[in-house]
Amino acid sequence: MHPEAVLSGVESSELPVGDRRRNAQLRDDGFPGMPEDLMSLAYWEEMQKHLPRKMQRELAPLTEQLKVYIEFDSRRQEIEEAAEVLESHRNKYEKLMRKPGKLFERVDSLLAEPPFENIRLSATDLQRAFEEVGYPIRNRTNSENFEIAAKVIRFLVDDEKRDALSRRLMLLLPEYVKAERFLDAWTIQHSAILILEPVEDGADPFLLTMFIHAMLEWEEQRNREEITLFEKLGIDPEEIRRRGYNKLEARLRELTEDPEKKAIIEEFCASHPEHAAYTQAQCRDMESAALRLLERDDAHVLFLPVEEFMPWFDVMEQRIKESPDILAAIAQKDMLDDAVQKSFGDLICSLSIEITAEVFTASRLDRLASQLHEYLNDLAEDDHEGKAGVHGALMSVHSQDPLEENCFLLMLCWRAFHAAMKAMTG
Repeated sequence: MHPEAVLSGVESSELPVGDRRRNAQLRDDGFPGMPEDLMSLAYWEEMQKHLPRKMQRELAPLTEQLKVYIEFDSRRQEIEEAAEVLESHRNKYEKLMRKPGKLFERVDSLLAEPPFENIRLSATDLQRAFEEVGYPIRNRTNSENFEIAAKVIRFLVDDEKRDALSRRLMLLLPEYVKAERFLDAWTIQHSAILILEPVEDGADPFLLTMFIHAMLEWEEQRNREEITLFEKLGIDPEEIRRRGYNKLEARLRELTEDPEKKAIIEEFCASHPEHAAYTQAQCRDMESAALRLLERDDAHVLFLPVEEFMPWFDVMEQRIKESPDILAAIAQKDMLDDAVQKSFGDLICSLSIEITAEVFTASRLDRLASQLHEYLNDLAEDDHEGKAGVHGALMSVHSQDPLEENCFLLMLCWRAFHAAMKAMTG
């Protein structure tokens, strides 16, 4: 698209005469010093001063957006002239575009400059978006977390905000052209155009880099909070970094056995709800990854041996005999209807809980943890899904939750039992 496209289709902001007459009447009704033309920055700045503070806060985003539109309209010719000057430098920018890495570096460098201070996304913006669309997850691939980035950008930058953001970028154009920073000016101009034409994944280079800047700020805030917590608990942050965050879960569980340490953790969670929500999101993802781990073909090495289940085959047979509906359906090889399926599911669930409670003693859990570590060591370096599953499984193994509420152990038990039944029946 030609640079002028970002300016096309913008209607003149001059007010009709009738509206001006009504504005004059409003001025007579008490608005002090109201200019004749509403398209004046001075008017909106003056008006804000005479509004109640609560209304000032509520209207601040709209007022700032109006100021952008007014300034853009007043500087239209200046912006168009800067765009014309850039045309003679198009070839250099086209060469830069053929090197995406260099283009991202230039955008990243630009965003760090003072003129972009009020344009960038903030850690607070990201937190608001994460609460709505979900949190990024540790131990996930870049592509998976990119999906979160795209959702955050779509949430924070809707069509109306894209339009205002595009204009704010174009307002910077004359300054960079005057400084003869032509590649930077082209980058700004092209970013303004791309923002108006959002790509399907919702993240062009400029907006994605804005997200990354804000994400680094957000992560730094969480890191500072964690360091403060570690210090209060007597944990060396460097030791945690060396051992990995998967070991932190087990360490924190140990600390909760100390009433004083437990109170510190509870106070931290209460005073940092955003951090607690982030941690809970990590835990939920790790639990899901642990359950997916059991679906892998190579996960059979974690299953309990058939001989451990031998006593339970008789128990299962007796339970089925005590359930006439299930027994009849099995005998007739009929498809189980919804009611019978529910009864059979309840039977299996109850049996899995009993098996889990008996089989997974403290020593058996220690052995399972060792198996998981061996399994982890055998995984490929780029097997992020497998590693996330193992970390989730280890979290479940070390959990202090009752065994009947431990989804990973229950599912491991049932899958192992099911595999044993298949082996016994051929």
